[in-house]
Amino acid sequence: MLHRAVVWLLLASLAISGGVKSPLVIQGFVPRDNPTFVATSLEPAANLAIEDVNNNPNLLANYTLNLTFVDTKCDPAEATWQLIRTVIRREEPGRVVMLLGGGCSPATEPLAALAGLFYNLTQVSYSSTSPSLTDNKKFGRFFRTIPYEVFVSRARYAMMQRFNWQRVALLYETQTIYATTVHEFVNLTGLDDVLVRSFTRDPKIHLQRIKSEDYRIIFAWFYEDKAVDTFCEAIKLGLVTRDHVWVMPAFQEDWWKAVASHSSDCDITEDAVKDALPYAIFVDTYPWYPNASIRSLSGRDRQSFEEAFNMRLNKSNESNTSSDDVGYLYASFAYDAVWAIALALNATIAEGLDVANFTYDDIALADNLTEAMQKVKFSGVSGDISFDENGERVGHTAIYQYTWCECGVVKCDKSKLLFRRIALNDQNDSTELNITFVNNYTEQCMWRNREGGDVPKDRRTPDFVHLDHGLIYACFTLVPCAVLFLSILLVFNFVTIRKPLIANSGPHMNSVILAGAIVMVIAAISLSFDSNYPHGFQLTDRNAARDRYSAWCKGRLWLLVLGFTFSFGSLFSKIWQIYRLYTNPKLKNQPLSMWNYFIPMALFLFLDFALLISWTVAYPLEWHEKLRISDDGNTEIHFEYCSCDKFGYWIGAVYVYKGLLVVFSLFLAYESRNVKSYFVNDSKHVIMALLCAVLLIGSGAPVSLVLSLFFVPNGAYVVAFLCIVLSSVCSTAILFIPKMIGLYQGKDTFVMGLLPPDETQDENYRSSDGGQQELNSLKKSLHQKQQQDIIQSEGITTMTSDRRGSNNTESDSGVQPDELAYHLNHRKGSV
Repeated sequence: MLHRAVVWLLLASLAISGGVKSPLVIQGFVPRDNPTFVATSLEPAANLAIEDVNNNPNLLANYTLNLTFVDTKCDPAEATWQLIRTVIRREEPGRVVMLLGGGCSPATEPLAALAGLFYNLTQVSYSSTSPSLTDNKKFGRFFRTIPYEVFVSRARYAMMQRFNWQRVALLYETQTIYATTVHEFVNLTGLDDVLVRSFTRDPKIHLQRIKSEDYRIIFAWFYEDKAVDTFCEAIKLGLVTRDHVWVMPAFQEDWWKAVASHSSDCDITEDAVKDALPYAIFVDTYPWYPNASIRSLSGRDRQSFEEAFNMRLNKSNESNTSSDDVGYLYASFAYDAVWAIALALNATIAEGLDVANFTYDDIALADNLTEAMQKVKFSGVSGDISFDENGERVGHTAIYQYTWCECGVVKCDKSKLLFRRIALNDQNDSTELNITFVNNYTEQCMWRNREGGDVPKDRRTPDFVHLDHGLIYACFTLVPCAVLFLSILLVFNFVTIRKPLIANSGPHMNSVILAGAIVMVIAAISLSFDSNYPHGFQLTDRNAARDRYSAWCKGRLWLLVLGFTFSFGSLFSKIWQIYRLYTNPKLKNQPLSMWNYFIPMALFLFLDFALLISWTVAYPLEWHEKLRISDDGNTEIHFEYCSCDKFGYWIGAVYVYKGLLVVFSLFLAYESRNVKSYFVNDSKHVIMALLCAVLLIGSGAPVSLVLSLFFVPNGAYVVAFLCIVLSSVCSTAILFIPKMIGLYQGKDTFVMGLLPPDETQDENYRSSDGGQQELNSLKKSLHQKQQQDIIQSEGITTMTSDRRGSNNTESDSGVQPDELAYHLNHRKGSV
């Protein structure tokens, strides 16, 4: 103890006489023994700054800076222990006046909290970037010369804005610094479509999730050892390709070599890693002044600093570095941190305060030191240094990329992989989110490793497949022709409804057939309406387009079902009456009431309304989408269609119901194919119309369905449209064209071929009492009907008994009863 006291007295006397400067001790903290973050190589940079400060005659007159380092091991507990050991058990001359470092953020946070709150020590960090350290209440005496992670996040956000990335995955190692950074990044960007995943050891399951959900832009935060694990698995899963972009922190230039040799589990060659690296972008703080020729306050520019730093780095007594050491990445920040400490101390001393006698309970002096640090402003080797109210320094962010050759070189040599700085994000204006390309790089050079040199998309390009408007308009040209034709037939049916040729063909049911055909044409028109028609499809009104399409779905269903019932059901009613004539001889010579036709129709309509109302209320048809990925995997093709819950059951019920109706109709048509009757005079054409409709719809519906299943909506639409329109037109044409020709030719009672002109006579039938009775019955029925037609058409209310009983009077159609007998005499024995 006596020896130590003597030493202190000698030092004090020398200081008073001006021979010895008073020591000001700075305690440095650096991670040395840690597998994740080793930065012992920055110690030479800090010592270089100490040397430059002590050699500067304008700084710290009568004082000298001393700097010692302790190992935090990047561990919070170890860092805390080293701080306590420093302030309590320090044996070196002089008291610690400020702290330098902390190294990694997990170790820096407890240091900054304890040192500021309990020991009133101002601390300056050179590499801790955790956003948590911005809490001014908790870390009020903490400063850092490295821009913290939010500034780097702004550069990432600037990239998102420039390249229009809105759908990203965020993957980070479970560390407080990265968890806080990701939270701040999400708040900064306001992302909606984002997948956030964290991992502690194995990232494989999270990478599989990213792949399954097809996230292509992946922002990652992790230390270098986890970067090796992650990149290895990502390559194996096919997540590092021309369609993906990885945005990662910058590591050592050759960090990737550890991927191929990392472990036996990562079965990837070095060439495979080289091929994948150009698809990654590395973003980190830029440790240099953008203009390399500008000299700092110390008089050093970038070149002179690097030369002096490398010289010290190569000295074994100052650097015991390993291949994993990343301290050189922060060397300029450590150098400027020492200069910031020196300038703050110098400003405090200039105010006449005795910094050398600082004690840990001297709050006033501590406040002066903190205030002086707040006012520090100078040009460092890492750029302009100044601090905001939270002790943060605004700096520059660099964007790096691996490439095979420099920008502008056409033929690249893939034997050498280059690591190049391609852009800067200058945040001197904190609101600026621009990216400036450097070193002759351009956006085209940045993405030249991609096919076509295009900016990678954050998702598959959506391709909303809609019906071609030109095709719709081409099909629409058939609609007025079809409607006009059907309208002409409808008018013709009403005008000639009193003619025997029309009256004896079920004219009211013919009108229903024509009305049903018009409804079917309208239903065909409804097939043309999708979410892109008629107002156009835009993503901004996508919900309105979906609602519009859902309305078309419901209306289309009703039109098709009811139109089919009106047209096809009417044909069935006529076939059913013909079949009744075939099976019931008593009906052969009796006029058919209108209700004979409408009773089956009423039954069909009742079933239709019951089915449609139940379906619409319980499971209404809505807009749905089918997705298909293009062969190159870059396009997501969207096909829209109508569907609902239990759709298969409902549509199956409709198909079974209508299918049974069609099959039964075909059976009746076959059974009654030879039936001919005066009171149903178009049976042959009804059967032909039925077969025409069945053939067109029966063949077109499967083809349209197959085309839909193979994602050919335009083809499916054309087939369905043409089948519906043509079946409606052709079936009605088969029914009415013969009638029009018959009227034109003056054959107002019979259609040509109604009764076969077979000269073979059945003598037994003609001479039999039954045959004669049938002849007389037909004559009487015909004469009565003719008289009714004349009364209705001419307004005659009475008729003389001579005309009523005359068998020689000419009928309204010009056909004599004797002529009817002639035809009956030629009919076959069995009808």
